[in-house]
Amino acid sequence: MATPLTLLEKLRSDPQPEHWDRFFKLYRPYVMSILGKYDLQAADRENLFQEVMAAWCEHLKVFKHNGRPGALRRWFTITTRNRFLDLVRKESRWRRQTALGDLLADLVDVKSELNAYIEQKHCTAIAEAALKLVEERFNPDHCRVFRLVYLDGRPTDEIARDLGIKVANIHLIICRIRDMLRKEFGEMIEFE
Repeated sequence: MATPLTLLEKLRSDPQPEHWDRFFKLYRPYVMSILGKYDLQAADRENLFQEVMAAWCEHLKVFKHNGRPGALRRWFTITTRNRFLDLVRKESRWRRQTALGDLLADLVDVKSELNAYIEQKHCTAIAEAALKLVEERFNPDHCRVFRLVYLDGRPTDEIARDLGIKVANIHLIICRIRDMLRKEFGEMIEFE
């Protein structure tokens, strides 16, 4: 049996509207979470999102995953920041903001609190969007357990106690859902 194409491969080889729809549902929350950290008007946020996605459509043709976790997320993070910085350079209203220097410094420092926040938001947004796309294949209670562990960060022993199930069952549920997400979304979704 042939290995199913990942979503990225489908976008390259057979770019159907449902593939793009699925991709945008996965990455829109992430890009918007980055843009949400800036004091942007809704129209500016939407315009920047469109610019990032247009850049991705062009970059997809040459994008090669380097095998490192987060390669795609890094591309989106850098591109989103660059588009924001382009807006800052073009718009005089941004020059008047006193915190802009600090914000720009945070953007450059990959170990900054802002970058840690963006990273955490990305993982949560991608996992939630991916789960929504496959959750009809699972028991709703299992999806709830997955959300409690991966999205809310609750300890498995606490969840087991609250829900009256064994910790081993929680791990089994998590493995099944995680395996399905990896199968469906390949390198676009990562788990620690």
